[in-house]
Amino acid sequence: MYELMILSLLMRGSAHGYSIAKMMNDMIGPVMKVSHGSLYPKLRKLEEDGLITATEQEQDPQGTRQVRLFTITEEGRRRFHELMMDTASNPGEYSRLFWQKACYLDCLHPAEQLELIDHYLNYCQVHQLHLKAVTKNVVESKAHYHAMPIPQLELTLHALRRAAGHWQVEAEYASHLREKVLAKMLAASE
Repeated sequence: MYELMILSLLMRGSAHGYSIAKMMNDMIGPVMKVSHGSLYPKLRKLEEDGLITATEQEQDPQGTRQVRLFTITEEGRRRFHELMMDTASNPGEYSRLFWQKACYLDCLHPAEQLELIDHYLNYCQVHQLHLKAVTKNVVESKAHYHAMPIPQLELTLHALRRAAGHWQVEAEYASHLREKVLAKMLAASE
């Protein structure tokens, strides 16, 4: 995930390591944080792989401190595109990953934007259908679930309905995002 985040940030322009860490922490915080101890080895690896380049710069007018300015390469742009279009990796974290990708959809062709959004909408619908089926099973099942004490059964149903509501909100927002992309495509074709 950090690889995509770093490349995404550099798609917008060159940045220093400190700026990259700050932006990443703003995106993933407040519970998770990327440390400089984990970021700089990742930057070094991306540089070794030819996905980014680094140039030394002076940070202050006196030249007392050197910093590295990171820039994405053409190979890095290809890798960014590959990671953006990947819908098979990280299935358990796909929701969080999709919203990270959504911030950089404008770096993709509109048809690719729709492809990602439609995939996410399908992902949301699969979750909704699964939760609906499980909820129905809990309500109608005579064997397992009705052996539960009433408070436990009610809590289980509440948790299932809350999860279904979460996926409904996700689908609605993704649908709104899809409408915006379609509107831009329509405006560009006129």
